[in-house]
Amino acid sequence: MARKAGYTVIAGLDEAGRGPLAGPVVAAAVILPGE
Repeated sequence: MARKAGYTVIAGLDEAGRGPLAGPVVAAAVILPGE
């Protein structure tokens, strides 16, 4: 869907944790080749 819209770089994001008020949060992003 994103490639059809013309985007050439797509990142996958994820987060885990309880939020800044209840504890730490860890976030990560990954960009993989389109092939």
